[in-house]
Amino acid sequence: MALGRSFMGKRLTVNFSFTDMFWTSNWNSNSSFNGFKLWNRGKGESRQIKLNISYRFGKEKNRSHEQDFKELDRL
Repeated sequence: MALGRSFMGKRLTVNFSFTDMFWTSNWNSNSSFNGFKLWNRGKGESRQIKLNISYRFGKEKNRSHEQDFKELDRL
């Protein structure tokens, strides 16, 4: 599960994520030897909480591109 939000005109971005929320990542191990049986099960450290903060420095470039059609008609 993750949540994200932008601030300051999309220059500052904050993301928060939480992995393996329901502890679905588990493991089982069964071993059998002469007269000896062993059952193991467990859960790894799969739960993680992450906070990511990023900031965009510098000037924002104008991404719109306009063509001068008068120049094209001249040709």
